[in-house]
Amino acid sequence: MNASVSIVIPVFNQRPDLLKRAVLSALSQGPQVAEVVVVDDGSTRTFLELPSDARVRVLAHAENRGISAALNTGLRAMRGSWFCWLSSDDTFAEGKVPRQLGELRATDKKAGCHGYVRVPADTDEEDGAPVFGTLCWPPLWNDGDGARKELAHRCSVNGSTVMIHRSVFDAVGEFDARYRYGQDWEMWCRIASRFDWHRTVAILGTRREGENLTETIAGNPALAARRDEEDRQIKRRWGPIFCGCEKCRR
Repeated sequence: MNASVSIVIPVFNQRPDLLKRAVLSALSQGPQVAEVVVVDDGSTRTFLELPSDARVRVLAHAENRGISAALNTGLRAMRGSWFCWLSSDDTFAEGKVPRQLGELRATDKKAGCHGYVRVPADTDEEDGAPVFGTLCWPPLWNDGDGARKELAHRCSVNGSTVMIHRSVFDAVGEFDARYRYGQDWEMWCRIASRFDWHRTVAILGTRREGENLTETIAGNPALAARRDEEDRQIKRRWGPIFCGCEKCRR
């Protein structure tokens, strides 16, 4: 399998300093990174000039279409053989791409995830300074059946930790744009129905809390209601197939 990696960063009205930091962390991953595709999902404010690097490409939507559409735009345009998703306020740790890619190729798996550190929104991540936060290790499952059983109940894979071969999307399709908040969980379930997930037991990224979509939803009852309904749909679809416990059969 080809080792070139495309890192897709969806962005909507993100703080310029956070977006720049995300892009730099992606570019620092080494020669296996073929490109960093920034998808501007109809932002209404401009962001700072991105790092000058031939590998950085910026694609833009004329209006905000949601994260699924932004990810799909990146998928359609990607030139690499492997897809990574990086949220615009997250960062990759040094060596994330070679470590994860090496394990996937060694195990002949086509989809994987890893652990990350969760930090408060006001954390000042100066270059070279240590980052302190809550360690979030990858899911505890150690085989395909374990992954499927856990995904029947919850979204246990963080988007900024995935690496997925493009042939997987050829098999299962793009992100479902009907989902505004559960598009990641729904996709991980679709992948699990055809492929075994691999877990890299290492902390290979940083997730910033307090300013992301999760917190926005928590503060808006209407958005929370839609998220909860999407979660119910996913559980009804995949629970009986993946798990079959009494709760899933209801």
